[in-house]
Amino acid sequence: MSARSNGRKTIFITGAASGIGLASAKRFAAAGWFVGLSDIDVTGLKAALEAIGPANGATFKLDVRDRQAPPAASAWPAPSGSRPPAGSWACRTSTGRD
Repeated sequence: MSARSNGRKTIFITGAASGIGLASAKRFAAAGWFVGLSDIDVTGLKAALEAIGPANGATFKLDVRDRQAPPAASAWPAPSGSRPPAGSWACRTSTGRD
C-alpha cells in the first residue's frame, strides 16, 4: 500500500470495483476520507483507485465468500497506524459472480 490516510477518516469498502460499492467509494473520497477498496475484480479495483485518486485510497483483492482467506483488515492501517482498523466499514453483498 503506497498511499496513507494522513489523519483522515478511513473506511474499508467491500465490492468497491463497481456499482454501489464504487459509488460509495467515490462519495467518501470526495468528502475527504481515505478509502480501502476491496473486491475480487482486480482490474475493476485499479480503475476504482484511479477514479477516486491514488492518494485517496488503497486496493485489496478480497473474496468475502472465502472463509480461509486472510482478513484484508490485517493489511489495513488505522489512521494512527494501530490495528485493528479504527475507521468505518461498508460492506456490499456479492451478486454471486465468479
